[in-house]
Amino acid sequence: MNRFILCVTSELPLVTGKRFSGGWYRSRRGLPAMGNEWGPLTDLPDYSFPDGKIPKITTVGQGRRALQQYEYTKRIMKLSSEICLSHEEFKRQRELAECRQRELRRSLLTPKGTKNLE
Repeated sequence: MNRFILCVTSELPLVTGKRFSGGWYRSRRGLPAMGNEWGPLTDLPDYSFPDGKIPKITTVGQGRRALQQYEYTKRIMKLSSEICLSHEEFKRQRELAECRQRELRRSLLTPKGTKNLE
C-alpha cells in the first residue's frame, strides 16, 4: 500500500461576483467597491476653490437631491404645523364642550320642598 497523500492545488484564485464587478481593481486603488457607494470620493466635490471654500452644489445630481430634500422639508413642516393647529383646535373644542356642560348643570332647576329643610 502506498502511504503518500497526493495533494492537488490550483493556482487560480477564487472568482466572485465582486471581483467581476471591479471590486478587486477598485479596492487596490483605494476606491469604493462600487462607484455609487458612500465615501469621500462620492460625497465630497471633485474640486475646490483656491481660497478653501467648498462649492455648495457641484453636480446636477446633488442639485436635484438638494431640491428634493428641500421639498420634503417644506412638506414635513407644513404637515407638522397642521397637526399642531388641529391639536389646538381639538383642545379648544373640548374646553368649549366642558364649559357648555357646566353652564347646563348650573342652569338646571333646583329641587324644592321639605327635603332640603331637614
